[in-house]
Amino acid sequence: MDNAQFRALVARLERRAADRPGAYRTEVGGLAALGYLYVLGMLALLLGLVAGLIALALQLRSGGGAVGKLAVPILFVIYAIVRALWVRIPPPGGIALTHGAAPKLFDGLNEISDSLDAPRFHDVLLTDDFNASVVQVPRLGIFGWQRNYLIVGLPLMQTLAPDQFRAVLAHEMGHLSGSHSSFRGWIYRVRQTWGTMLARLEAQGSGLGQLLFTRFLRWYAPFFNAYSFVLARSNEYEADRCSAEVAGPENAGGALVRLQVTSRFLAESYWPRVYRSVAESAEPPSDVYTSLGVALRDELAARDLGPWVDDALRRPTDYADTHPALSDRLAALGVSQEASRRLASSAGGDPSAATFYFGSRESGLTGELERAWREAAAPQWKARHHAIHEARGRLSELEVKAQRSALSADEQWERVGLTAEFDYSAAVPLAEALLDTNAEHPGARLFLGRSLLEQGDERGVRHLEVAMQATPHAVLPACDTLFDFYWSLGRRADAERFRKVSEEHAATLEAARVERTTPPKRADLRPHDLSPEAIARMRQALAAYPLAEFYVVRRGVVQLPEIPCYLVGMVVRRKWYHFADETKDVKLRDRVMAEIGWPEETYGFLLDHGLKKLRKEFRSVPHARVIG
Repeated sequence: MDNAQFRALVARLERRAADRPGAYRTEVGGLAALGYLYVLGMLALLLGLVAGLIALALQLRSGGGAVGKLAVPILFVIYAIVRALWVRIPPPGGIALTHGAAPKLFDGLNEISDSLDAPRFHDVLLTDDFNASVVQVPRLGIFGWQRNYLIVGLPLMQTLAPDQFRAVLAHEMGHLSGSHSSFRGWIYRVRQTWGTMLARLEAQGSGLGQLLFTRFLRWYAPFFNAYSFVLARSNEYEADRCSAEVAGPENAGGALVRLQVTSRFLAESYWPRVYRSVAESAEPPSDVYTSLGVALRDELAARDLGPWVDDALRRPTDYADTHPALSDRLAALGVSQEASRRLASSAGGDPSAATFYFGSRESGLTGELERAWREAAAPQWKARHHAIHEARGRLSELEVKAQRSALSADEQWERVGLTAEFDYSAAVPLAEALLDTNAEHPGARLFLGRSLLEQGDERGVRHLEVAMQATPHAVLPACDTLFDFYWSLGRRADAERFRKVSEEHAATLEAARVERTTPPKRADLRPHDLSPEAIARMRQALAAYPLAEFYVVRRGVVQLPEIPCYLVGMVVRRKWYHFADETKDVKLRDRVMAEIGWPEETYGFLLDHGLKKLRKEFRSVPHARVIG
């Protein structure tokens, strides 16, 4: 089932669920039970087969051992099934909160729990995520006995007013209210089970397992995913109703709108500003969440949030996420879109939910999260600081050279990318100048297209379409940008057109990957078209590796023939008294492919370990031999 078929199925199922919600839940439960019945039935069949083989082996006077050995691969399949059925979900991480540390929070949770007839949380964790969620961890695998975790993010609490945060808590607890929790948790674990089982059976490579289960699971899993997707989306509406029941529709709607605009502020303003400071310091800042609280209170409150709210309201509900679109959720709550602008700013005053619920402990908890963030970010931050230092030096070289002579197209494009690192707007005229001499340069077209669409200028569409025509590599990023642009405007038909192109191209790329990574036939091999200088550099670099023979050929391909495909074949050099070690040889092959600069779309093969016939084919191609 491809993505288009999945969306069409979900649309049909949504109508069925709306007409008969009780019957639909029964269908989902029945479909989940069907999967268990099939798997448990096959498990019983395999156990019976093992018992029969053992009994037969005991009865036979001769040849019993050989019969008994037939049970071994069956036992491996049984083991894989049992492990997959016992789905283990690791507990979430975060700062554990207690009633003594946050009494207002726990008193509020207990009140909401009683109001919604929801179970109490065993653990409440504070994280640095801009999110709140409920996690249920089954202590007995498929048999349940849940441990309930509430996870709340400090940035989320910093942006919401106390009553809005109370609405968020009610929404999360709404997922656990009444009988909803056990059924939802069971369905969630069933989804986990099928994915885990399919992955383990495929990794094991058992022919018997593939025969008995893989075909069934590949048919069953997409259908069950679609049925449970609809249920998960309806649960979001139900949780929103719980939110409105506890905190009122305005607070429930205000929280939804506030989350939308704050998420955009974090993505487009606050975090980019934080990460730009890596250019000036090799150490990450120590006050990211303290500064965030100030920015949310002062900077975001001073903004005109109306355009951001309008953008969020224009986005229709999609099938990439079980959460409905903002406009649909507000409509279900009875909150008008006219009120949404006011609601977006309604949390601007003090205190924030973080201050209200944590009081004097807020600064200490903030410091704990900041120390953890700084420790985790430090290695990548230092590496990025060093890379920026080198990039500035290289950009300076290119700018000096540009004053003396014309840069090549590659150098111009490199200058665009380096300039954008430090000043995005300054890179735009450089990309335009590149197009003056290289009108179809795909990189420059992509850059300008994205830049224009970010400003709402539809002229960017033409740039992206030209880039897609210039190279297959531009299709996916261009389609993603065009889909987001049209989807944000509510122009669903235009967005879906580019989603379809993206899905079709992704399927082509996968077919091309399979074709290019499969050992070739003799008819596929061609002499390479690399220059003598490139081969000389290659030979010099390969001298550092223990290789007895090395070959380079070009492969004829059916999928995306406009992208050249090169194959390299290597034979490892070893002493006559050393045995071949396939694991070590594979690591050597991977090192060679990673450490030497190869042409785009180059794939490496070890010409032994079952590919000795291919070794002869490589040898027969003119000019293929580089070493040996």
